[in-house]
Amino acid sequence: MPSCFILVTSSFADDTRVTRKMNRPTQEDTVLLQEDLNTIYRWAAENNMLFNESKFEALRYGSNNNIKEHTYYNTTQDPIDVMSDLRDLQI
Repeated sequence: MPSCFILVTSSFADDTRVTRKMNRPTQEDTVLLQEDLNTIYRWAAENNMLFNESKFEALRYGSNNNIKEHTYYNTTQDPIDVMSDLRDLQI
């Protein structure tokens, strides 16, 4: 992954996780996260990589319910499904 992000990426086996810390989430923060995702998609395309976008999941946590309930992130094609919990295979 390119190192031009403010977000954190981690990988385990063939899974990759993207995280962005938002101290006081604002609409601007959500736009920045989508821009970071778009950068990852461009990087993948430039490197002849494909993501399995059907496996994408978003997990939101924190106290700003307005941001959590009214923002969505997209893959190159579709909205990313929002989950209340995620299965994590990392040890």
